[in-house]
Amino acid sequence: MKKILLYLIVSLIYPTEYYISTLGDSLNPGTFNSPFLYVQQAVDIMEAGDICYIRQGVYSENIIIDNKDGTVGVPIIFTSYNDERVVFDGTTSINTEWIPYSNNIWMTELDFDVLDVIQLVNIILY
Repeated sequence: MKKILLYLIVSLIYPTEYYISTLGDSLNPGTFNSPFLYVQQAVDIMEAGDICYIRQGVYSENIIIDNKDGTVGVPIIFTSYNDERVVFDGTTSINTEWIPYSNNIWMTELDFDVLDVIQLVNIILY
């Protein structure tokens, strides 16, 4: 019982920091010097009090944050590292055939939704 209590106290005092980089690797442990490649890798293991620092770059991935809860005093935080510019690009390459529509306007058919690009400021889960 004492070991569990000590672990809880230490994890509340010292949150785990994870790092993501477009230069990272999916096999890395998510440290500053060996960052994850995907945000989802951090999402999957983060707990209340943890912080995810996302390095500058453009990220194109589906991120599912499910059953992750922090509290007002111990949130889960996703933020850019040192105010670097982080962009989540939800656009998808269009590889279908384009055909002339009218007056130098071209058209194609899409079988998916068109999404926007957002810039990360901070995401805090309570």
